[in-house]
Amino acid sequence: MTLASCDTLVVNANDPEQAAALKASVVGPAASQPEIRLGYAPAGRGTLDAIHGELATPSGDRESSTPEIVVNETVAERDTLSAIMEEAQPSRDLRESPTPEASPLEIFEMLTFVVRGSEAQRMSNDASRQRFVEEHLLQRLPVASMADIDRVEVTPWTAPGALVVRIWCRVRR
Repeated sequence: MTLASCDTLVVNANDPEQAAALKASVVGPAASQPEIRLGYAPAGRGTLDAIHGELATPSGDRESSTPEIVVNETVAERDTLSAIMEEAQPSRDLRESPTPEASPLEIFEMLTFVVRGSEAQRMSNDASRQRFVEEHLLQRLPVASMADIDRVEVTPWTAPGALVVRIWCRVRR
């Protein structure tokens, strides 16, 4: 065995004496190693007594980083109540600002239809939906023409091959 540097040990792997010397220098003598066995077993009386003793110790005896918190309830004084009321009121800027003019309301009646069949799958864009409504549903709607239809929505339904068609019809006053 030759020492090449302070941390390097050169060993001839074919020489059994050098391999045994290396093992002894790295591992140490076999008699000095403790035998460790691991296993699972029910907790013994000593363990349970230690746990019980730790739980039974009053909290004042244990080291604790938790501060003590004390809460007292009292009646709020007049100045406290007036400060709360003052904070709760909207500011003068909000009260004095004029309200914006209301925009005219648009009112729609929405009708829902369930459509099944091969033709239902062709409603992929807005133009084909409008054409479908005009050909198949216009006579059922509360409007006179397609100009009163604002929107046609199509969504898949839970039944296979079925679609839900929602038509927004503008309500005239």
